[in-house]
Amino acid sequence: MYSHQEESIFVRIDENTYDEMVNEGLLWPGIETGGMLFGNLIEEGNNLTIEILKTYIPSDDNCVRKSAYFEINPEYAKTILAQEELKYLGNWHKHPGYGGPSHGDHGQIHEFFINNPHLNFILTFIINFLSEEEREPIIEVYFRGFESITENNSFLTRRISQKNLTFLKDDLVEDRPVLKEKGVPSKILSEVKSELLILFDHLSSIKDIQEFPGQLPNEKVLSFLYPFQIKSISKIEKFNLLILMSFPPEFPDGRIYFDISSEDMSKNITFKTHPAETLVDKELIQPFLLLLKSDIEDEIPLLLEKPLWRVMHE
Repeated sequence: MYSHQEESIFVRIDENTYDEMVNEGLLWPGIETGGMLFGNLIEEGNNLTIEILKTYIPSDDNCVRKSAYFEINPEYAKTILAQEELKYLGNWHKHPGYGGPSHGDHGQIHEFFINNPHLNFILTFIINFLSEEEREPIIEVYFRGFESITENNSFLTRRISQKNLTFLKDDLVEDRPVLKEKGVPSKILSEVKSELLILFDHLSSIKDIQEFPGQLPNEKVLSFLYPFQIKSISKIEKFNLLILMSFPPEFPDGRIYFDISSEDMSKNITFKTHPAETLVDKELIQPFLLLLKSDIEDEIPLLLEKPLWRVMHE
């Protein structure tokens, strides 16, 4: 796992992409403008390399451009995120000569982490236009704050040194294979979490749904507690079990496994599997999860009859 130290974080940007950003900035003298950035994240030991390969610049009706403010229309951003296969890295914008990220920029990062609880990383690439001929790239990387990190309360900030920024020529970009996310895409996991919140009343926020790696490389698992009631001889007993959804490493091939598990995950039993290709189309996620809800409510209580309930509960 890479470290969060400045000297271990590197940025490589496609030269044509950077030129596109600069030319966009020149079109708006004294005005902020910007766009979305896509590429790859490459982890090598303690080092993290951020590779910027593409930018999307919104049209006038899809953004707000002012002298000290730039904002992309959220619906436009959602459309781009749905169609682009490269990883979303963050946004870039122009500053007309007043340096790095402003207080407002940091506020937007804070909102980003609140609204995207499944993401732990984002960058801001600022091109500071000192004049038409002189420009200064300023890059800051943000990592979601953890309990051990108190800096800024919500995120850890790292300014990338100019010596850690390099420009990629066309031939180098063409020769480098595009790195795609392995296993089930984060977009699909995010959609699944959102639908789970809608379908299950006892889930109050995304934080109730845990995401973690599985036992196999690139296997990803979602889990959430589900309250069950079991009627024993003398009374009705209530207890929680975990529902586990395991997505295969070779997604969309393979099968999704649904398990019930004790809270400490020491005992678990598979109660259903589905072909992973079921979730390739995000329009199918809700009907897919409705079937899961039906299975949980109708089939698992039958499975939890003695002695299975005792085995899971004790």
